[in-house]
Amino acid sequence: MHYVLIKGIDVRQDEEEQNNKYLGIYDGLARLEDAYVVAVQKLEEQHKNMTGLLGDKVDYIVKHEKIMINVFDEFTGRWHYNVKPEQLFWRKNADTDNYKMVECVFDNLYMYEVKLDKIKRTLSGYVYDDALPRYGRHNEETITVRFNVDYSYQILEMLEHYWGGWNSTPTSVEMAKIAKKWYEKYDAELIKISHDTLTFTCRKLSESEAKELMDEAEALCALIVDCKPEEMLEHLINKETFTLWWD
Repeated sequence: MHYVLIKGIDVRQDEEEQNNKYLGIYDGLARLEDAYVVAVQKLEEQHKNMTGLLGDKVDYIVKHEKIMINVFDEFTGRWHYNVKPEQLFWRKNADTDNYKMVECVFDNLYMYEVKLDKIKRTLSGYVYDDALPRYGRHNEETITVRFNVDYSYQILEMLEHYWGGWNSTPTSVEMAKIAKKWYEKYDAELIKISHDTLTFTCRKLSESEAKELMDEAEALCALIVDCKPEEMLEHLINKETFTLWWD
């Protein structure tokens, strides 16, 4: 099989096809997928920059210009045009795949290194990938990342030296053990990570459980920062979410 990546108009007209731009030819799906994702990103940015312009031609381009894949089957000698990417790129069924989705805030050197070393964009979103090479620096941003784990606290174990261990902050391994304990006690799920904060959701807590959680956070030298100090107990009882912050 040979895969041809094209930027062009998705309406099959001879005069339009003459203006198609050929982006590359690939003999493997892995390289094709990487190139497809990058090309789609660039085209989305181009179209975003065109949205302020007026004219029927601009509207037509934004509506119909796409990244397309044509496939040549050497065995049959036939071409297959504008093949849908989901037909080519294998994905596990989301209902059976073990993964957790967490927001990651890339806001300091170590979190940038996580993004550069471990985070990959695919057709199904961002995924944590141990095999990635390093790339250039990017601006601070928040993205949702898929981690192939059964429990959200296991994500902290995966972060290793990239998170924690500075000043009074627990190491990632230590925090993973605490997060596991909270999962078992409070149904706490990790939903957001930055270099100095962790955000969890949990079930509705009793007053005694909320007080216990406050004591446990204090023992970690962490502040619960999504409310005023005098509202902390009420917040933990009623809001079913909390954010820890380390100075």
